[in-house]
Amino acid sequence: LLEGGTEAQKARWLPAVAEGRATLAVATRPVELRAGRLHGETWAVDGGAADLLIVATGDGWYATEGGQRSRAKSMDQTRRRATLRFEGDAAEPMGPLGRCLDLARVGLAAECVGVAEAALEMAVEYAKVREQFGRPIGSFQAVKHICADMLVKLESARSAVWWAGWAAEAGEDPLE
Repeated sequence: LLEGGTEAQKARWLPAVAEGRATLAVATRPVELRAGRLHGETWAVDGGAADLLIVATGDGWYATEGGQRSRAKSMDQTRRRATLRFEGDAAEPMGPLGRCLDLARVGLAAECVGVAEAALEMAVEYAKVREQFGRPIGSFQAVKHICADMLVKLESARSAVWWAGWAAEAGEDPLE
């Protein structure tokens, strides 16, 4: 909304989002736009409960409060995915969202680094308490190597995310 919303859209939605009175969701798989109305099916994370949907079409990005929404199955139980069906729902045009999507990708990558860090911490703790042949499995060289390899990969991912965050903040291409 900050990157591609019109002044009217920003004035209406940004205060409500900032105050927690409204939520947004983004559907990146395009639907069809005919005569300024949305048609087709897509999906969005948290789209079922969102007050405003930002939807991709072949012609750009559009904001809508419409659409039929139903919960969709997903392997990721931490996020509710919704199927969105549009049958001539009204939509307002928005500007380009390229930078916004880049920033979202950086944010998701940072979240993944955090998840990997927590998983590594749990694995190390488990290796300290799980015993085999009368001693903790963390004392075995093979397990130590696996944990060390995970740490190296985690730190490499963290560095890449920090670089992408810096690049995005500096106006560079964070995907580089």
